[in-house]
Amino acid sequence: MKVFISADMEGISGLPNAAMTETDDRDFGRARELMTADVNAAVEGALAAGATQIVVRDAHGTANNLLPEKMPGPAEVIQGWTATGRMMEGIDETFDAALLIGYHAKSLTPGGTIAHTMTGVVRRLWYNDVEVGESAISAAHAGRFGVPLVFASGDEALCQEVLRVISPRMGTAAVKSAYGRQCIRLLALAEAHQRIRDGVKLALERRAEVAPYCPEGPIRLRMRFQTLQQAEGASRVPTIRRLNDLTVEGEAADGVAAADLVCTLYGAAR
Repeated sequence: MKVFISADMEGISGLPNAAMTETDDRDFGRARELMTADVNAAVEGALAAGATQIVVRDAHGTANNLLPEKMPGPAEVIQGWTATGRMMEGIDETFDAALLIGYHAKSLTPGGTIAHTMTGVVRRLWYNDVEVGESAISAAHAGRFGVPLVFASGDEALCQEVLRVISPRMGTAAVKSAYGRQCIRLLALAEAHQRIRDGVKLALERRAEVAPYCPEGPIRLRMRFQTLQQAEGASRVPTIRRLNDLTVEGEAADGVAAADLVCTLYGAAR
């Protein structure tokens, strides 16, 4: 069994606030340790389920967060960004299942810890009139290759989101919850890692119960920005239509093309 893991940082166990996710913060080194520990728990769960090959995509910030020297030998790590900036870079049809570790809820989610969609730019995003976040972008990317997203870890709001948008049959592990965007109730690390480990094992054993997430193509993609200037920049991308002051619209053939378009619009808006 071949397993793909995409790891973000905001939904990592033990991580209380956004400041720790920044490379220039004094606590960033600790955040890297925490992120690596969550990924290791997922790797251990995958191995216990019978995985023979595991590829981990470092998908936060500079994409150079995970500490490869502290990860189990069977896991291969993809770090750094390509021009497309995909959070699922490296996945293809040879994988049997995909996992998301340390993900967060979409922008404007009540009760979401550090909730956002494409930091600082995107206010709301829709695929075919379904509002989505980064988890669904990744799930649709995997779905393009027929790979089901079977498990996700993060805060409670993220877990509720993936069960609602992607599949009610996938596995989840909530490792923290919010009293506010920057006031977080953290699960003890040992318990969080056990939830991830056990959840991954069970989800992979039941992977046949989860269908790949494949929004019907062509995917009608709408993106609403935070500012007029951002929408203006995105509207200059060829084939993109500006619907109103803050919202643009375009089409993508499938989940990979949609992920590419999201990244293109994000870059143009910045």
